[in-house]
Amino acid sequence: MTILHKEANNSQSIGDKTLHIDGVKISNYYVPQTYFSEHTTSQIKIAIPIGNSSIKVRYETAIGNQQTLSISEEHVSIIPPDLEREIYWEKESELLAIYLDRKIVIGAADEYHGSNLEIIENWAAEDALIRQLGLTLRSELQAVSYDKLYLESLINFLSVHLIKNYSTQKKPLKQVQGGLSKGKLKQVVDYINDNLNQDLSLKELARLVQISPYHFTRKFKQSTALPPHQYIIHTRIERAKQLLKQGNLSIAQVAYIVGFSHQSHLNRHFKRLVGVTPKVFVKQNK
Repeated sequence: MTILHKEANNSQSIGDKTLHIDGVKISNYYVPQTYFSEHTTSQIKIAIPIGNSSIKVRYETAIGNQQTLSISEEHVSIIPPDLEREIYWEKESELLAIYLDRKIVIGAADEYHGSNLEIIENWAAEDALIRQLGLTLRSELQAVSYDKLYLESLINFLSVHLIKNYSTQKKPLKQVQGGLSKGKLKQVVDYINDNLNQDLSLKELARLVQISPYHFTRKFKQSTALPPHQYIIHTRIERAKQLLKQGNLSIAQVAYIVGFSHQSHLNRHFKRLVGVTPKVFVKQNK
């Protein structure tokens, strides 16, 4: 009898870079030359080899045939939940792994809520979009602080891409027609302004106007010319400028008040949008 186990943690994390966000796990780690016996994962897994990686995987196809594939750095692997496989790492390799709850993927768009949609495996997809999304997530993972709403936006985009290209669902997504109504846009903008110091989430904002994160992101951008995470960053920077001009708060205090988790986060976005650091801005406005 074959004994299956959940995916083993026979790896060395890079700087302890593993992030959990509401049904999503993102890990960046090195794996030594090693062998994983038959195992499964309970989530959808996206595996992205980094650098000069070399991996062999053996799995059973839907009709019961044994299949062996070699996977290298130009590939990404889309692995459904509970799919049995054996993996041999031919040399020490770096991997970015994204684990998604099925409900996260299905919940990305209204059309698929409650559906029996399934993800189809593809062990050696040459998908430049997934690779680029993965590398962007990796950069956020390695930063001093991260923008939760930005990460949620990337995960939402990835989920919709999986539905469109690697699922049993052939029903097309509805095309977004127009932006949010004036009333709904005001509701969202007022909520953002009133909760700017909070860790705002994409699902939270979409829930205000009772549409999916996928459609909310597109409608909001049509209404404001900015995606939600960029709009919030711009709003935080404008609020920070007002507070810095008053001159009675430290830069660290301002960063906290306007919703940045770290002063370096404020510094980075302030310099990008204003052209100078907060410290220089304060000197210029004395």
